[in-house]
Amino acid sequence: MDAWGAAPERRKRPGVDPLKRISVEAAADLAARAFRNAGVGGRDASSAAEILALAEAMGIRTHGLNRVRDYVTRINAGGIDPAAEILALRPAPALRHIDGKDGLGPAVARRALDEAIGAAREAGIGATFVRRASHLGALAPYLYIAARAGFAAVVTTNTAPMIAPAGGRSPVVGNNPLGLVVPHPGGQHVLVDMALSVAARSRVRAAASQGAP
Repeated sequence: MDAWGAAPERRKRPGVDPLKRISVEAAADLAARAFRNAGVGGRDASSAAEILALAEAMGIRTHGLNRVRDYVTRINAGGIDPAAEILALRPAPALRHIDGKDGLGPAVARRALDEAIGAAREAGIGATFVRRASHLGALAPYLYIAARAGFAAVVTTNTAPMIAPAGGRSPVVGNNPLGLVVPHPGGQHVLVDMALSVAARSRVRAAASQGAP
């Protein structure tokens, strides 16, 4: 399933179609089932699955459905609380504070997005700050959802140190992911999803696993 990029080559067997295309909705359903089997609640499982399926459809495979296994592994290792009850506080009409309680990152971030959209509908602008959330995946799916609802949006997150400064060898700063979108009713949205690193760390890992430079 790839709406933007070409599918990877696969070894063909006589009489067997090596490639089966499924809808984004079907892919999200499969991911949601995996999360539910790992103990994640129905709403959070569906929210996280939608984000990963959208990333896959956008061609962002490093942050797509292959992350299901990573997140389930972290759940089983105790790094993610599958039963976390996400808490949303409202200190002001346009402001929300989200305590993810170490829950599934994409589910926490999607809740934060929904709260920001709700605040914007009420106050004309909305800002959401999140704490205790794990890896949230690619930013592009959240931006797309915001634009689909008719809102311009800016999304960013902190990261662990992973970039060495010029002339350095040890990671000192995060890659500062930053995304923004401006909706275009009836046309293509203007969407940017970027970071300060030369390449996504997951791309480096994928290349290393394949013995590629």
